[in-house]
Amino acid sequence: MPGPILTINAGSSTIKFGAFHWDGALQRLLTGNIEGIGRAQARLAATDLLRAQSYCVPVQASDHAEAADALIDWLGGWKIRGSFRAVGHRVVHGGLRLNQHQAITREVMDALYCAQPLAPAHLPRQIVLIEAFERHLPGVSADRVPRHGIPPRDAENCATPAYSPPLH
Repeated sequence: MPGPILTINAGSSTIKFGAFHWDGALQRLLTGNIEGIGRAQARLAATDLLRAQSYCVPVQASDHAEAADALIDWLGGWKIRGSFRAVGHRVVHGGLRLNQHQAITREVMDALYCAQPLAPAHLPRQIVLIEAFERHLPGVSADRVPRHGIPPRDAENCATPAYSPPLH
């Protein structure tokens, strides 16, 4: 059975995340966030919906890179249905060319770097998360999600609508 899909959404001082299983119907497995990024008392809060367990732990998160590392470490201890088969990133603005679901390639990353002035409070942080997940979960390719038959409508129901595979 393929592993769950992880979705990531970076805000100016938060990261929201969710995990979903899809086998013809979308099922939310995990929902959570890291709040207080850049402050002394950041925390990770999550709810494992299958086990009906909630978690709230302090994390070191002086910036989004450190918060991403804390999230990835925490997710490493959250084992359910195998490792993630895809990571989807919600990107606030990709300029005129990047306006639909697509694989993250070097060209896409270059376009995102150039588009940072369009969303300076969010896009730089989202880029940091894309790069962090690529470092920690190499080979997790979200471009496989549509090829596994997930209808676009169901993909849109995930917390973060834009799926992004690792850099090529």
